[in-house]
Amino acid sequence: MEYKDLNKRMIESFLEKFRKLNKDKPAESILRAFEKVPRHLFTPFLYEERDGSFKQKMFNYRDLSEEQLKQVYVDTPIVVLAKDDEVIATSSQPFVMALMLIDAKIKEGGKILEIGTGSGYNAAIMAEITKDEKKIISTEIKENVANLAQENLKRAGYPDVKVIASDGGKGFEADAPYDSVIITCGAPEIPMHEQVRSGGTIALPLVTRGIETLCSLTKGDDGIFRGYLNIYVRFLHFEGIYSDKKQFAKNISSLQRVVESYGKKRDDLKEYLCDLFILENDSEEIKAEKRIKRSDFQFYLAVSEEDAILYQSEIENRESGYALWHVEAKQADNGLVVMFRDEVVSWGNESVAENLIKKYKEWNNLNCPGLKDYNIEFYPSKDDSLVSDFKSWVIQRKHGLTRFSLK
Repeated sequence: MEYKDLNKRMIESFLEKFRKLNKDKPAESILRAFEKVPRHLFTPFLYEERDGSFKQKMFNYRDLSEEQLKQVYVDTPIVVLAKDDEVIATSSQPFVMALMLIDAKIKEGGKILEIGTGSGYNAAIMAEITKDEKKIISTEIKENVANLAQENLKRAGYPDVKVIASDGGKGFEADAPYDSVIITCGAPEIPMHEQVRSGGTIALPLVTRGIETLCSLTKGDDGIFRGYLNIYVRFLHFEGIYSDKKQFAKNISSLQRVVESYGKKRDDLKEYLCDLFILENDSEEIKAEKRIKRSDFQFYLAVSEEDAILYQSEIENRESGYALWHVEAKQADNGLVVMFRDEVVSWGNESVAENLIKKYKEWNNLNCPGLKDYNIEFYPSKDDSLVSDFKSWVIQRKHGLTRFSLK
């Protein structure tokens, strides 16, 4: 089977996801770009994970094999550069790419800033949509990844896409202002907002207390960005001066010690939150509903509760969870409650566990809002007049603040 046939199959696969989620079909300009740009030209290395590390295999461009092509033309993320057990760069899932191209309002003639070049595949897609590859400026903090992307873009016939090896958190002021900024890494901050023209749009996986959501933010004449949320995602996070990795690792290390040494299993809390836990005899439909419901409740915690935090570890069955972690100067006031996949664990001040139940009741009283039920605003500068209430929540960030409001 030729790569063009496999590519069409991949496109149909992500279009089926659009239909299942009741989302508008991507514009023809986006679909034509996916049809034209060969994904395999951006994957000179293929990786297989074995025994906790990644084994590299060269892609044979002189003799294309159907086996290798089938590994590339799938609607999933692909590792494009790895070393030992570390993923260095990925090519995003085409379905998510298409969503972000819509969210960023990429159009013919637009000047685009991409933060996180990765393989260069997304930059080539945008070059096709804009019909001017010289208007695609892409930053990549890792020089070896930037070099790989440049080689891939030349191989695929897009030598004039500008790839800059720099910290994308700073944007790229030399070519500003931009019609669209598309950020392809988990971003706890939006520091390059000044480089977006009035009426321009930023699309990004915004990180809010550990929860990542695709969002689209369009800049008004007043300098305020307004927009909507799309789906839950998981990206590699920002590197460089705006990275949250060190703080996140510090918090998680402290949490793990508390959970594993002193945590108490709470069957009473799990029983109260039973709608969020998958049971062995649940149908696939019920399981899917519970996964969405749990994600929606965790997002409500993220926007409405300053003690909310994502929990991750290497402990079996406790690899991931979402927590309320309350820390005070007085040790007796400290407390923790974590929702894992199959259990709830708490420690310390019981008021923290009680707060989890309180938040669950609030969320139910608001009719269990999901991402589509929120509006989002980004204010680049501090505004003391903005305060949280029972249907809108203001979150201070290092650069500006965001307000999430129920419609």
